[in-house]
Amino acid sequence: MIFKPSTRKDKRLMVQFSNGVVVHFGAKSGQTYIDHGDKLKRKNYIARHGVLEKWTDPYKASTLSRYLLWETPYFEKNHQEYMRRFNVS
Repeated sequence: MIFKPSTRKDKRLMVQFSNGVVVHFGAKSGQTYIDHGDKLKRKNYIARHGVLEKWTDPYKASTLSRYLLWETPYFEKNHQEYMRRFNVS
């Protein structure tokens, strides 16, 4: 997985997987758990988005946001866990 700033004006990051899939994710506006570390905001994000999302497709922007930006306050730790969880690189 290779991360870069997104080339889309409203997205924060883009990732290219080893299979060539490119996904833009994360709203450029606002903050995530890796920015603020606020557990209540994290809980509310998961409750709000978990109603519609199942977060099982590793190539969906919502799954990337959930597990890379909202899992722990540490992006690299989240990245390693994401690769393990979904068996992707």
